[in-house]
Amino acid sequence: MRSEPMRIVLVTPGGLEQRGGIGSAMTALVEELDRIGVRWTLLDPWAAADPVRQLAATAVALARLARLGLAGDVDLVHVNMCGGGSVWRKGLFVLLAKALGLRVLVHLHAADLDTSWARLPRLLRNVPGFILRRADAVVALGAYWRSFLIETLRVPAARVQVIPNGVADPGGTARTRRNGQRIVFVGRLGLRKGTDGLLHALATPGLRRRPWTLTLAGDGDIGGMQALARRLGIDRRLAFLGWLAGQDVARMMRTADILVLPSRQEGLPMAVLEAMAHGLAIVTTRAGAIGDAVTDGVNGLLVEPGDPAALADALERVLGDAPLRGRLQDAARARFEADYAASRMAASFLALYRDLTHAKAGRGVPSAGADVAPRRRLGQPSGG
Repeated sequence: MRSEPMRIVLVTPGGLEQRGGIGSAMTALVEELDRIGVRWTLLDPWAAADPVRQLAATAVALARLARLGLAGDVDLVHVNMCGGGSVWRKGLFVLLAKALGLRVLVHLHAADLDTSWARLPRLLRNVPGFILRRADAVVALGAYWRSFLIETLRVPAARVQVIPNGVADPGGTARTRRNGQRIVFVGRLGLRKGTDGLLHALATPGLRRRPWTLTLAGDGDIGGMQALARRLGIDRRLAFLGWLAGQDVARMMRTADILVLPSRQEGLPMAVLEAMAHGLAIVTTRAGAIGDAVTDGVNGLLVEPGDPAALADALERVLGDAPLRGRLQDAARARFEADYAASRMAASFLALYRDLTHAKAGRGVPSAGADVAPRRRLGQPSGG
């Protein structure tokens, strides 16, 4: 007899259209859930940046989770969590789900959980760990975040699992690279992504002499970075495109040679993985879990965060050495194929779902040939 399909609730701020890593990762995941017939329900606790609307959206999503739990219509709650205030808001979903007797997986995307935790008053520092220890499993994006969860927040090691982000394979799309000097930056412009340091690095004498161009795709402090570029005298070599949809980012990367992402804080940025998928040479920092994906001198060049001089040196190396650039590009694509395809990420989550729900009598993941159960979305995804 065929088992009933697994029923997953995804708590995803901003829905699948969210601008950033969570939306991209969850889109890749639900495509695989649809393919094999897992039922998923989306709860979006984020209506807008406005605190009142955000509170209302959170209350509605919590009420819907309670209704599903009381009706016995959920096997697992998958809570996507960032740092800062997200821990407190998503913690409500964790605590409610456990009060309803549900299995809970927390998927930690935080780039700043460590620093936001350190800024908390001492009396409140136990709260993030208390919330995360209530979960049946906590998924970290890399080794750094796994260590932080275990050593600082005291989450039991047996409950912490590393599942890196994954991105769709662009396949064998022809790449139209020219002189090796086309640089792209993808991310929210500002201090956390290190855009200011990048512009200072590009303004150094050695890099001024090279014929590079830089295209920046992302929202954030566009006006501030444009003004800085003008002050540094490099504005004519830069193009600010604003936020781009995924297909537009892919088109941009197909004509690029190098991705630069000098982040000061990170989880595991999708931009780096997308660049690997497109076979770009990567210049980035050792922030967060980036060092898990990029090995210095093998499939990219790594510098310390907040060091424009080191960043300038790395960019000079990759711009001026075509054989090095080619080796980095080939190795980046090979590393993507081995470890960072979206299908691999989805398979890891499905295996974890099975482990967490195996005690549910008669339930499991149907085979690929099974009838696909209809999915339901609750809440309105937003792009905020």
